Amino acid sequence: MGFHKCDAPASGYIHRRASPLFSPNSSGDNIVAFDSKRRWQFPDALCYYIWDCGYQPPAAFVDDIMNGEVTEAFRLQTKGLPNATTDDFNGQTGGVIGYLSQAEVDAAARNPWGPPEGFREKLVAIMVPLFARQGLTFQCG
Repeated sequence: MGFHKCDAPASGYIHRRASPLFSPNSSGDNIVAFDSKRRWQFPDALCYYIWDCGYQPPAAFVDDIMNGEVTEAFRLQTKGLPNATTDDFNGQTGGVIGYLSQAEVDAAARNPWGPPEGFREKLVAIMVPLFARQGLTFQCG
């Protein structure tokens, strides 16, 4: 199938290790809708962007992960290239997040974000079933 390798921060990973904690490879897109009426699309490598590069997702996404109930979720095998736009979201708000350019990765690393306690566990609880449906394993901690 193949994958897309995400950019590394020019200044190095925010944890200052030589190698990333999470895979920088992405082979799919994840679409998750919440009871907030928001729907989000993001790459498999979202954990890499957050915990290795310092990316801060939109506050509404963090709120949905921390407090929302998933109403719909699916994963598309796409080699990591976004294949939907916010126009595909049937009137729901939210959006396409986490597809970072080199400049965005570098900017995140200069001012890294610290996720709230429990964020990783809640994200994993949403993602594991999406991957399992395709016989894959989601890795985020």
